[in-house]
Amino acid sequence: AVAADLTAGAFQFHFSRPLTARQYLAGRVLSATGWSAALMGLAWLVFIGERGAFGTAPSTLVALYGAGLAGALLRLLTLASVALGVSSLTRRRGLAQATFAAVVLGTFLASAVLAKVLDAPWVSAVDVLGCAPALTAQLHGDHTLTGRGAWAPALACALWSVPFLALAAWRVSRAEVVRG
Repeated sequence: AVAADLTAGAFQFHFSRPLTARQYLAGRVLSATGWSAALMGLAWLVFIGERGAFGTAPSTLVALYGAGLAGALLRLLTLASVALGVSSLTRRRGLAQATFAAVVLGTFLASAVLAKVLDAPWVSAVDVLGCAPALTAQLHGDHTLTGRGAWAPALACALWSVPFLALAAWRVSRAEVVRG
């Protein structure tokens, strides 16, 4: 999204109104995650409805829905942050997409291999795809990661989101805009 806007010179249009770089990025995060979030929420609602049909207590259903939805939104935010950060580095859309895929798949494969080789399960919770589900599992009561490794999912989610969003914000704030 950012790469396409850089190429098209769309910042002139976006920032001709009183729109800040943060507002622009918030809009891009929402546009990158909106449909996915709606579909994930709907799928999760169907799952919870099925659990309810089999007699699960309403309080348990609310807890399950909240934890699942939070995990899905956290995963979407993490992926969107990386996508926006990578996209802000280049004007070429294809290169931005390839770099995003390389970061996501590369970290996933590397963490899976290293977790097996090192016999350290926390390593599989530090990649872009694995940090949000691992954190969601912990919030839901799955405590397979213990000790210092228990902090890995939360730290990984923060380290995949904050620096990439900061990079995108910095690049967008430096975009050339002529105000009339």
